[in-house]
Amino acid sequence: MKTKIMYALLIGVVCLSLIAASAPPCLFYGTVTGYPAGTIINVVRGGVVVASAPVVAVPGYGTMYSVFVPGALGDEVNGLFFRVGGNDIATSFNWRSGGVVSLNLPTPRPGRPYSAP
Repeated sequence: MKTKIMYALLIGVVCLSLIAASAPPCLFYGTVTGYPAGTIINVVRGGVVVASAPVVAVPGYGTMYSVFVPGALGDEVNGLFFRVGGNDIATSFNWRSGGVVSLNLPTPRPGRPYSAP
């Protein structure tokens, strides 16, 4: 009986670990102004690029992007910063597991990198 309980607990811990380690990505999408199609958007968390996507031209809508940002359930409080063409957007955004976030990126000011407060 004790062996069955121990196995059940072990399986539960393993399942919880797998759930915590892998969570559905968060999708960010929207417009980006001031940069041509093909410009790369990087999503940065803690100084590390965690996702990238190109800017694309969409007839009738202008230049747009969409990027899936991976993460774990504990990442929901961590700030994300978007870098367009090497220039940071001076705003922090939160990652949500399975989220779909409409986020229009303003024109970054070239040569004015974001500095965290």
